[in-house]
Amino acid sequence: MLMAAIVNNNTSNRLTATVNLQSEGFVLDEPDKATQQVDVPANGRTRVEWWGTAGMAESADLIFTARANGNPSLQASTRP
Repeated sequence: MLMAAIVNNNTSNRLTATVNLQSEGFVLDEPDKATQQVDVPANGRTRVEWWGTAGMAESADLIFTARANGNPSLQASTRP
């Protein structure tokens, strides 16, 4: 199963962001890739993906977090 997040950059500068997926009820195929560093173009967006397997529970709790490196005031977190 594929989980993905879109990181939007609404600034006029290219950003490097650290994006993280925390989950309960979803097991990553590669746990060491729960946190990824991506480049996001100015006024653009970047898709970040994680492959994994759904657990036996009826639901999963996923938290996607993105933080612009070098500027902690630019951060976002969301739950689907």
